[in-house]
Amino acid sequence: MSKTATISVVLPAYRAANTIERAIRSALIQTHPPLEIVVVDDCSPDNTAEVVRGIADERVRLITVPKNMGAGSARNLGCSHARGDWLAFLDADDEWFPEKTAAQLAVVSGPSVVIVGCDAILTGGDGRERRFFDDCPHHEGPDAWRSLLQRNFLPTPTVMLRRSTFEAIDGFDPNLVIGEDLDVWIRAAERGEVAIAQQPLARIHWRADSLMRTSENGELRFVLPMIRGHVKRLASRLSRSDGRGIIGQLSFDIGYRCLRAGNAKDALRLFIESGTRGYRPMKSLLNVMRSVTGIVVGRA
Repeated sequence: MSKTATISVVLPAYRAANTIERAIRSALIQTHPPLEIVVVDDCSPDNTAEVVRGIADERVRLITVPKNMGAGSARNLGCSHARGDWLAFLDADDEWFPEKTAAQLAVVSGPSVVIVGCDAILTGGDGRERRFFDDCPHHEGPDAWRSLLQRNFLPTPTVMLRRSTFEAIDGFDPNLVIGEDLDVWIRAAERGEVAIAQQPLARIHWRADSLMRTSENGELRFVLPMIRGHVKRLASRLSRSDGRGIIGQLSFDIGYRCLRAGNAKDALRLFIESGTRGYRPMKSLLNVMRSVTGIVVGRA
């Protein structure tokens, strides 16, 4: 199957004139060549579209839109034009190593595998690098959706997803400004298995305006409610303690980021929730006190 599977690369782009050629060429040189690269220029104000048109390869297909849609809707549009067996997602400021798609197809053990991920090299603006899996536990198999409820171990540029599965779950939620990728991975993983190629096969470049960069406010408004919805929907497949632990851990993590950002009021609420759900109760209590101190200092 790995030799005959076809791959459609879906690449949304916004203000990407300086990096998109690098991303596209990294997809074109794959040892398992892509069927096509569907680029959606999301109404970029720069010359992103002109750069894409300048790449002389018939596999590169450009779609332009008259109004900015956001990453999720742009990916949905690109996927609606895709023809491959697999959808491989790539962001305009990132790149793949040449063996990426071939190595991922090699770990597909059968039709039950619906998502394939891999490790990645994270490269900061200062040039420092680290492996994504060094700090992020990852899981495979039919129950990987449980782990995805706790942590997104599938950065978008590392994911390949069966197109049939993507179509069955109706794609990305356009109402999610962030977390729309994790939402899809969870819903897809419920329908089959997740497989992981353990080696780093992508390079993710971190920039201040990167599509991957989030804020604690966005996590509060979009990610936490989205995970709450999944936990509620999947209650029959989760124990009560599992559900409490998932929300408790996420509340603690977002609360910690809120506290670091100076948002003591939201941090207080989140640490109270993590503590009452039994997640790191002593640490949650300590952070409750820190949050209260921050509120008092802020009023002084």
